[in-house]
Amino acid sequence: MKNKLIVIGWLGVKQCYLNVSREEAIRRYVEKKDSSSVDETYLKQFDLIEEFEFGDEFSAYDAWK
Repeated sequence: MKNKLIVIGWLGVKQCYLNVSREEAIRRYVEKKDSSSVDETYLKQFDLIEEFEFGDEFSAYDAWK
């Protein structure tokens, strides 16, 4: 089974969403930011959305809770 990870945000402060739709991830990110200046257009303008699929492992520079 493939997993899908959507990563949104600036370097060092990215939020990750596992196995949710792109639309759901964006909605949740915008809601969490609670800012009228952050929307899908803003995120796309600055290329702040990454999406990739992987099996059961992938490489990461760091991970934390």
